[in-house]
Amino acid sequence: MEAYDEWVSTSWQASESDPSRSPEPEPWQVQQPEPQWSQPPFAPGYQEAQQFGYPTAPPPQPALPDVVSGSVLIPGGRVPPAGGLESTLRVISGLLWPLVIAVLIFGGGSWWFGIIFAIIASAVLKQITRELRRRRVMDSRIVPPPSQPTQDLQ
Repeated sequence: MEAYDEWVSTSWQASESDPSRSPEPEPWQVQQPEPQWSQPPFAPGYQEAQQFGYPTAPPPQPALPDVVSGSVLIPGGRVPPAGGLESTLRVISGLLWPLVIAVLIFGGGSWWFGIIFAIIASAVLKQITRELRRRRVMDSRIVPPPSQPTQDLQ
């Protein structure tokens, strides 16, 4: 056990009087200067030098042209506002449930009949207004053919 104590120190701090220690620090004790980062300039075309073996970013791709030419395949049409019938049906559909609930609470009547009537009536009104809206949108997308013959894309 005494031989072990001679080779292994239990002290965390090195003793100054130990003649076996060399004055130079061990290689793992030598402190390397820490690499410093600096802000690169924001100049167009500036390429930062490759450091520390990291790959640099790929060169920028050429910019796409700003203007695209050619014929318009799907022209943008304006959807006309809803007609009188569609607007009236939407108002009735919105007032249906509050009206049925008010009639059932204040006026009496069968609760089952009122709820079933409101479910069926709101479904029918919703489908009618959806179909009217679909027709209105589709009519706005129909574009008459151009009077001039189209040129082939080259």
